Amino acid sequence: MTEPPVSSERLVFALLPDITDRHVHAVYDPADVLPLSLCGLNILPDLYLPTVVILCGRCMALRPDNATLYPATSERRAYAQPAATWPAALGRWWRGWRYDGRVRRALVVEQRRHG
Repeated sequence: MTEPPVSSERLVFALLPDITDRHVHAVYDPADVLPLSLCGLNILPDLYLPTVVILCGRCMALRPDNATLYPATSERRAYAQPAATWPAALGRWWRGWRYDGRVRRALVVEQRRHG
């Protein structure tokens, strides 16, 4: 488990979907097996969820003003277990890539809503 960084520098948080509560959380280290989210939960991440993107309200409320958020499916894919065959791996890559786009659109909507 990664401890939260203690710094006044610009913070960057990766956004990962949590398979337990089906929300997208801001995490400190997407490479961690159980990454610590900004809201304090250790999440069980996946590359995508088969539902609409719902950003964690607590993570969005707790993020510092100077924080940068980005979808981390492509980063997380490097640490996930590889699929058995190349068609399955390609399908998983495609779904993760599309999910990253959905997360980006959800961030735009969130930023418009809260200024």
